[in-house]
Amino acid sequence: MAVHDKSQDMLPKKFQSFSDQDLIWLWSVLGRDFAISHPESFKNPLVLAESCAKALNARDSAYVDGVFDGYQKHVVNNEVNSIIGNAGKRLISFLMYKLAVDNGFGFELGSLKYYLDDRSCFCLAVDLDSRLGSDKLRIIRELTSLWNLRMLKECPLNWVDGNNPEQVSWLINEGINAGLPSLVPGTVNNPLSINESLLKFQCMLDQSNLNPKMEEMLIRDLRRKWSIKTNKKRSERYQVNVLLLPETKEGIKQLMRRDGYKTQGELVDALVSKALSDENGYL
Repeated sequence: MAVHDKSQDMLPKKFQSFSDQDLIWLWSVLGRDFAISHPESFKNPLVLAESCAKALNARDSAYVDGVFDGYQKHVVNNEVNSIIGNAGKRLISFLMYKLAVDNGFGFELGSLKYYLDDRSCFCLAVDLDSRLGSDKLRIIRELTSLWNLRMLKECPLNWVDGNNPEQVSWLINEGINAGLPSLVPGTVNNPLSINESLLKFQCMLDQSNLNPKMEEMLIRDLRRKWSIKTNKKRSERYQVNVLLLPETKEGIKQLMRRDGYKTQGELVDALVSKALSDENGYL
């Protein structure tokens, strides 16, 4: 999206077609020489454009031309978005990792990462890199091709229940113990849900040093260990027959549907565990 109409007159003519992402790059470049607006302004393109315009208008035409020349040589976020399409957090994390570790890109954006989503952080870091835009695009195309090949050979995790916090947490811990990286780039490193935790484990695999055969062996071993663990828990279970009121039985069904439990026993285990935990916390 181009800069809002109200701000177009403020910016020098050559900057008036800038997208919101271009403005973030411009803000970052101008911030090296000026006290400029707070990153909170990223949420408001009009305020962001006003701040950039004020900084540009304070300098001579040679400075302004130099900034625009840098834009033409280095800024490629529009082309990058075309290459990666609707990339999710996992692909963005993979690209950040490969660009930083294998290609020397810098993704240390400081506090800016708290005001931008993963995709914007990725595009900004690529735009700020000093390499020519054509070189950056070539690298990203190569990495995207590598990613596509990985997806074709990916080992399935269909035995993992993405709604089971115990299993996913166990999986991450076992992965770390097996040598997978404990930290991954992007917000997926601090998951906000169980599904994101599983996504983090996939990122850990993506960014490991394991070759495809070793990765397959690791996943098979994890599946075997989890099977042993769950079979042991099943052998320790007891069958109990109880009489329930009709409304209690219906309530159990509703809780199972709501919270994703597969059996009544799993639900009872969870309710008892929570009740005892709450009691211990109270004591």
